[in-house]
Amino acid sequence: MSRKQAARTRPGKAEVERKRDERAARRALARERRNRAQGEGEHDGGGGGLNEQLRALGLRLREVPGDGNCLFRALGDQLEGHSRNHLKHRQDTVAYMIQQRPDFEPFVEDDVPFEKHTANLAQPGIFAGNDAIVAFARNNQVNIVIHQQNAPLWQIHGTDKSNARELHIAYRYGEHYDSVRKINDNSAAPAWLQMEMLCQNESPNQEALQANGERQQQQPKEESQDEMDDALQKVHNATGCSDVGLIAQVLEAEGYSIESTIFALFQMKELENLRTTMDSASHTSTGEIILLATSSAVTAILYAVYRHKSKIADSLKGAKKVTLDQDLRNLLMEAPGKCVPYAVIEGVVRSVKESLNSQFVDSCKGVVQRLTLQEHKMVWNRTTHFWNNYEKIIHQRTNTVPFDLVPPGSEVPPSVAVRVLKPLTAAELSLETVYERFHPSVQSLTDAIGHYISGERPKGIKETEEMLTVGAALTGVGELVLDSSTIKLQPPKQGLRYCLISLGFDTLLKRQESSVRFWKVLTTLCGLASCALLLFILHKQYRCQREKRRLRQMLEGITAGGDATNACVVCLGNSRACVFLECGHVCSCLKCYEALPRPPRCPICRQLITRVVPLYNS
Repeated sequence: MSRKQAARTRPGKAEVERKRDERAARRALARERRNRAQGEGEHDGGGGGLNEQLRALGLRLREVPGDGNCLFRALGDQLEGHSRNHLKHRQDTVAYMIQQRPDFEPFVEDDVPFEKHTANLAQPGIFAGNDAIVAFARNNQVNIVIHQQNAPLWQIHGTDKSNARELHIAYRYGEHYDSVRKINDNSAAPAWLQMEMLCQNESPNQEALQANGERQQQQPKEESQDEMDDALQKVHNATGCSDVGLIAQVLEAEGYSIESTIFALFQMKELENLRTTMDSASHTSTGEIILLATSSAVTAILYAVYRHKSKIADSLKGAKKVTLDQDLRNLLMEAPGKCVPYAVIEGVVRSVKESLNSQFVDSCKGVVQRLTLQEHKMVWNRTTHFWNNYEKIIHQRTNTVPFDLVPPGSEVPPSVAVRVLKPLTAAELSLETVYERFHPSVQSLTDAIGHYISGERPKGIKETEEMLTVGAALTGVGELVLDSSTIKLQPPKQGLRYCLISLGFDTLLKRQESSVRFWKVLTTLCGLASCALLLFILHKQYRCQREKRRLRQMLEGITAGGDATNACVVCLGNSRACVFLECGHVCSCLKCYEALPRPPRCPICRQLITRVVPLYNS
């Protein structure tokens, strides 16, 4: 629409002034009605004719503060039983009006834009009119009934459903709303009023109430079909329970008290939810099973390592320690098969023929030489987003020459010697590092950028030379064999450990025993953790099964209309055992009452508890 067309559609100045005068007149009339109502209230105790009008219908006013939020406070009291959420109701109503703008914009005053009207209405303390009532009714799918003095009931339909909920409010003083309740309703529960259930005559007097009570005592179960259907519908609307048979059964068990039935059904629903939760919790979760299986597997692996280390230590303890001297040949001659299966011998390294010369150190000779080239670089970790050190052996070469173990300080040639066979197959071979140098890599700017993009940054090459030098002390653990005139030390059979180390035998044994103790402690800790996890799962299953039995018994008792309906609303386990005054609710056991925060308030209506009277059930 163009600006010219919009200008043509706007009302003229005279029309705007006329409507402004009409609004001023309406405000003056509202002030006059309010002053008249206040004057009448001073003469009849503040109730006025509206209170008498409501009393004739079995209703009364529940006043809310007149702070500009009275409409939403009154509707909130009807809908939820309290007016604390009036700001939320205001915001939801304004949001619905904005969403359904074509339905509400034509009713906004012509000189006030719709955006400004909704923006003002969204502010706390701003008076809300009929458009807000219509929006609230439609947004919450309820019907709103407005009571006014000396005027018929005004109904605003928010839905076409026949069983829609009704909210009853009173319009007073021309600009104030209050909530309407049953004449004996002092609870903090939502209001449940229906037009067809309101009394058409004046409220019953004390004699009528007493006569009605006597008739109910004589015929407690004679309910008309319409009243029963209405009670079923109310319970269904409050609880959402679609099982009509269950509702009827609980209604009968509760003496046709709608509030008690609603509470009992909510309790049953809560117990059902608890039972469902316990059923799901009683099954061991996949995570717990995986954790238990993983801890058990780790314990088994650690135990296997511990057993292997323990066998090595036991075999070293059982090794026969021999001395490298002239008696060694005689010892082997007397041994079965001229062999000692597992022996320990100490001596000095001496080459049989020519020894190996170091490539980097002058006058350094040995019998075993190992040359290693190792690459060092930084690699980008895409998981942790950090640069990590990375080492890789790019070349390694090992050279050996035959060598013997001879007694320390022996002459050349030695009187006795032990030929060492297959030294490279030893599980432990002590080599001395005689040369080590790091060659850093030189990079250009282009190389640095390329390496950064690829995620690998070379640092350099490390060059190492290790040797078993001539004259070094060596301890050999293996099989000693006398072959012709040569004594040989070779790898033992039966899976025993072959060692060629520079340490003494006692030091080797202590180090192995320390390793055994470490793996033993680690295996024990992991095993205890696995046992604790297993006990936790078993205890959890036991508690779940016990709680399931208790909940099943309570649920069966509620369904049968037994004593379970008298369960404490806090713990749902113990029976109700005390009366709270002054509200009069019987809803808690003594243990839960003692656990209430101070000052204690009723769990049902939140009213302050001034006195507690024990309840004795006969």
